[in-house]
Amino acid sequence: MVKIAFALPVPNAKIIGGYKVVYEYSNYLASKGCDVTIFYNAHNGINSMHLPRVAVLLIRWKIGKFGPKWFDLNQKVHKRVLSCYKKDSFNGYDIVVATATETAKYVNEAQITPENKWYFVQDFEDWGRSKNEVIDTYKMGMHIIAISKWLKRIIENTSGREVIYIPNGIDKNVFNIKIPYINRGKHTLSTLYHWDQRKGCDVALRTIYRLKERYHDLEVFLFGAPQRKTGWPEWIHYIQKASPLEVCDSMNQARVFLCTSRQEGFGLTGLESIFCGCTLVTTDCLGIREYASEKNAYICSVDDEKSIFARVCQAFDDEEGALEKRCNCQKLIEGFDAEASRNAFYNAITGSVI
Repeated sequence: MVKIAFALPVPNAKIIGGYKVVYEYSNYLASKGCDVTIFYNAHNGINSMHLPRVAVLLIRWKIGKFGPKWFDLNQKVHKRVLSCYKKDSFNGYDIVVATATETAKYVNEAQITPENKWYFVQDFEDWGRSKNEVIDTYKMGMHIIAISKWLKRIIENTSGREVIYIPNGIDKNVFNIKIPYINRGKHTLSTLYHWDQRKGCDVALRTIYRLKERYHDLEVFLFGAPQRKTGWPEWIHYIQKASPLEVCDSMNQARVFLCTSRQEGFGLTGLESIFCGCTLVTTDCLGIREYASEKNAYICSVDDEKSIFARVCQAFDDEEGALEKRCNCQKLIEGFDAEASRNAFYNAITGSVI
């Protein structure tokens, strides 16, 4: 049995897209007979809140041990929370996969065969570090898988290393059309509510309130990890820490899905909304170009609130144009099958072992 370790950053109770993709691949690898362990780095309890390290270590251990609450992780997948990653943390594993810039160093130094060290890149993670520091991780000796063509280009151009491109796939059993578009409220919108400024939720909320002035029957369906904002009116519906099925339900309430991100490695929720039958209005935030174009979505410049507002209005008012874009999505859907992506990932990382 092949032993595979995924090295994630700190245990986190919040819904994080990158963690979700790792959990999905872990489930699939376990179903294929692999012995899978997810590792978390507790960073010795170091925290920005100046809380006692022992208490923080305990909290992180509980989150890693008993989570994720929002994702149905296969019981066969093991979870280990380490006080801190070390060179020997992954001894005994056949394959180790770094899942973020901060875990790349530890996997690269792991005492296993170099052929079986992998780096799974889901974004250009230059927050908290310089661009050169990010690029340096690409130059390490690991095999690299990237979820987007734009990431693949950057990595290959800066490192000279060949990169395997495996786009995120969508599980049709989870994300699909449950409520026909015609049966959804005429002026209904769904979007992600997130604390990360890169998601542009400040722009989304300003746009939503402006839309309400024009469409008095507007209803908005939000989902996300933070608590509901105090003072939100009742026409803004919100699901906190929504499961994937609850996200699907939220999207199925809306005709339009709005993405206001400033940067996305892939833009997973935008693609999920397409599978749920929404008309997509999105900023041109890099990752969405993996699947979105002017033919199948309304695309605006990042932070261009005037254009974002106008495109949502167009999606509401021009039913023929919105229908054409949704029809153009149907062929696209076939190219992002979850089973195909999972199988490609399995074949890539286990190819030198099995």
